[in-house]
Amino acid sequence: HRGGTANDQTRQLIGWLYEKVGLLQRAFHSLSDVLVEEVDALRVRAGAHEALMDSVMAQAAEVALIKQEVALLSQAHPGSATLASQLASQLAAARAAEAALRAEMRS
Repeated sequence: HRGGTANDQTRQLIGWLYEKVGLLQRAFHSLSDVLVEEVDALRVRAGAHEALMDSVMAQAAEVALIKQEVALLSQAHPGSATLASQLASQLAAARAAEAALRAEMRS
């Protein structure tokens, strides 16, 4: 009779352990699902930032090129200084947008 009680206790303990292992497995699967979703979201966000950064860099390069051309024209035609000033403002705005994007990417 005593052996039966020990066997019952052992079965109860094994059942309890299986239950706890099952809970741990479900918790691990839930956690891993959340982590995968977060990594995917970060990947999407990084891709969007990269595309935006490429666009800003391309615009800055275009503005710099135009500024160089206007500087050459200004030398040939001194009255075009106003246009050069406007382009310098656009270049500054493009650089500010680039700096803001870099700051956002760091956060």
